[in-house]
Amino acid sequence: FVPAGGELKVDLELSFDRRGLYQQKGFGLATRFPFAFLTKTRQVPLVREIIVYPRVEPADEFFEVLPMITGEFETFARGRGDDLYLIREYMPEDSARHVDWKATAKSGSLKVREFSREDERKLRIVFDNPGDGVVSEKAYEDAVALAASLSWHFAGENTEISFVSQGYSGEPDIYRFLAHLAVAEPQPLPSVVESLRPSEDYNIIVTTRARGSIPTALWACSYFVFVGAS
Repeated sequence: FVPAGGELKVDLELSFDRRGLYQQKGFGLATRFPFAFLTKTRQVPLVREIIVYPRVEPADEFFEVLPMITGEFETFARGRGDDLYLIREYMPEDSARHVDWKATAKSGSLKVREFSREDERKLRIVFDNPGDGVVSEKAYEDAVALAASLSWHFAGENTEISFVSQGYSGEPDIYRFLAHLAVAEPQPLPSVVESLRPSEDYNIIVTTRARGSIPTALWACSYFVFVGAS
């Protein structure tokens, strides 16, 4: 009961089953006062939109790919500068292109060259949106959630991050990209992998393309998450 001239505030918790754009046009106030056998309702117009981001709670696939992505990203960042930082023992996550064969021959064990970084680590997360029917609905939703989770994780690191996807203008804002992923649907647009060019950024690319169709130049500076049909 709200008396005349009075105020009442109520917190309402909303739960959404899936990501997306939700629109509200109004709500109703109902009361059975003063007679319990009669309910009166007044409709109150209230137009607003709510964007529900994809889940960023890490799934099993996230924990599987994150260590590999992190290792390759660190290796790429260390080797991007021009100044030799040190020569050290080879480790399993190191790229063969950094092996110092002269030092290896002299010491009798594999040695790699590590270069100093010129600036901050740069990371580009790419969601290559597939066409309708290319993958199942579950596989598509898992891919969106994985792209969102990786974006959220690396946005909190010491990384200069940017985002690429069909229809996205490229603002390096994690919330804008999550809003883009929130309403993403399969669409018949060309793959962004075709127009992606190597740069100082290391790429994490979520795509449905076949491995054999990836441009050769991207392999050395990218980690690919291939989305299956299951």
